[in-house]
Amino acid sequence: MNPYINNNLNLSLLSDKDKREIISWADECTHGYITHKAHYEMERCITPIAFSHSLWNKLPEETDDPEWIYAYARHSILFNLAKAYALTKEQKYLNTFKSIFSSFINYSDRKGESWRSLEVGIRPENWLRSIGLLKDSQLEEIMKKSLVEHKEILINTHKGFHRLSNWGVLQDHGLFIIALYFDDLKCAQLALTRLTEEAIFQTEANGMHWEQSPMYQAEVLHALLDTIFQARKADIKVSKDLLNISHAMAKAISQMVSRNSNIYLLGDSDEINVDDLLTLASYLFNDEELYRGLNEENIFDGLPNNTLIKSNTISYSDISSGNHIIRTPQLEVHMFTGNLGSGHGHISPLHIDVSGKNNSFFIDSGRFTYVDNEKRLYYKSAEAHNIPMLKQGYPVLPKGSWSYTAISETSRGIFIQKNNYELMQAENYSYQDLIIRRKIIKASDEIIVLVDEYLSNKPNDAQILFHLHPSCKIKNNVIENGEEKLYIYSSARISVEPCFISLHYNEELESKVIKLDQRLNPNEAIITFISTKSLEIKEEEIRIIDSNRVLTRSEGIAYSFDHFTLISRPKEIVNQVDILKAGLIEGYGRVIIKNESDKYPTALYW
Repeated sequence: MNPYINNNLNLSLLSDKDKREIISWADECTHGYITHKAHYEMERCITPIAFSHSLWNKLPEETDDPEWIYAYARHSILFNLAKAYALTKEQKYLNTFKSIFSSFINYSDRKGESWRSLEVGIRPENWLRSIGLLKDSQLEEIMKKSLVEHKEILINTHKGFHRLSNWGVLQDHGLFIIALYFDDLKCAQLALTRLTEEAIFQTEANGMHWEQSPMYQAEVLHALLDTIFQARKADIKVSKDLLNISHAMAKAISQMVSRNSNIYLLGDSDEINVDDLLTLASYLFNDEELYRGLNEENIFDGLPNNTLIKSNTISYSDISSGNHIIRTPQLEVHMFTGNLGSGHGHISPLHIDVSGKNNSFFIDSGRFTYVDNEKRLYYKSAEAHNIPMLKQGYPVLPKGSWSYTAISETSRGIFIQKNNYELMQAENYSYQDLIIRRKIIKASDEIIVLVDEYLSNKPNDAQILFHLHPSCKIKNNVIENGEEKLYIYSSARISVEPCFISLHYNEELESKVIKLDQRLNPNEAIITFISTKSLEIKEEEIRIIDSNRVLTRSEGIAYSFDHFTLISRPKEIVNQVDILKAGLIEGYGRVIIKNESDKYPTALYW
């Protein structure tokens, strides 16, 4: 039977905004135009294309992106029409649904682009969710015949690529729900066996998907959670491995949500909200920390409407995936130090995202397109990310849409919390004769300090990039987003240039990029202060107490600011046991910080 029939559906829980968006998109379809803009649309296409039977097999003239056909063939557009019909009972939505569905059945080439195994795996959920709302027996009979064909394709398409790729999970989720529909327990067990292996192969130690894209992690997580949800309703046992990994993935993606309530634009990702996935995971695993409320994406599952909504306020570090996050009530800084993650990864070693209380300030530039062109190469390049590099360029380049000239290598990083202070630190080894080390220090809830060290035997022209969210405005050293302000200070020269940001596939917005430039002597660093308030900053000398020798900037830097002093040194001094003095500090270590109210300085790193 159809696993998506919900006799307790309460459409009154939908917000007015959700209803308007459902109807608006459905009305486009009834007027003969096709767009792809579901909440979890992997490749959004918002330019209306006139309906034609040929679109299943041939790209429309308006685009050169084959993702248009793939998105069309996933049939999210049909599920939206079914929602519109369920909301209004207007026949035009049912008629348009039947017209598009009939066109697909009669005109799509079974060996063409509409029948890739990925689309074959995604379609069944949209079909069965739709028929659960439409309750049209004649339409269901046609669907049933085609689902037999889908089932055979999915059973026979399972190679090494699928076992290690998000494709495999999305396909075998489709196979599982087809098996439930036909009451085929043997096929359901095959799908569960595959899904368990895929989850084991594809998930890092703390639950991050190895392809390093929060958006694709969301797609995989949806498939796994829905499998568990439907299996539970059908009284089918799911392995502990699949349950534990799915729970870990949900907890991991909950950490990858920025203060603007959307996932970080890491790798090939769009700015999307994943609250529905966290709420479903909360229900399945009895984990109240994950509950985020009901919305359009989970109301159709008939989940209970609770009131407790949690938010992330605690810092986080996952060495296995290379995601480290400092969180305070006023600021959030995410640093990425992980692996490339196959073709969906970007060249972003030591990239940071910075948010205020509710809004994003520094973000990844996004992805924009998968077409092999200059735009794709730019958005995957180092220059589209918030990283320390050399002004003359980065040694690793994108190579086509899915490859690279080399692989950037970084340390996975360290994360240290001591007293009220925190330190994130990692190194990038991609340059010859140069190691770039990024240190991020939480001085207070309002102040974050970045120290970017260029460890080399020769001078370097250093450059650091910070791409602003398109909603930001910058004047001098003050960045505004809504009612929030961020102040930036640096030892380097600050300039601002125009750039583009892609928050969603096929969409570009104008924005600004902050560039920090400085000629550095060997082993020198650029220091940058990010604060929610104006600061007075003073550079201090670092002296060795016993000898009274003053350290060079290549040996260490020290700054006093807002009742704090910070010392940062690139390496140890090979000497006798000596105490360092600068500003408020007398102590020893590579990263030392002290507030005037502290009795002793805190050595965060030795």
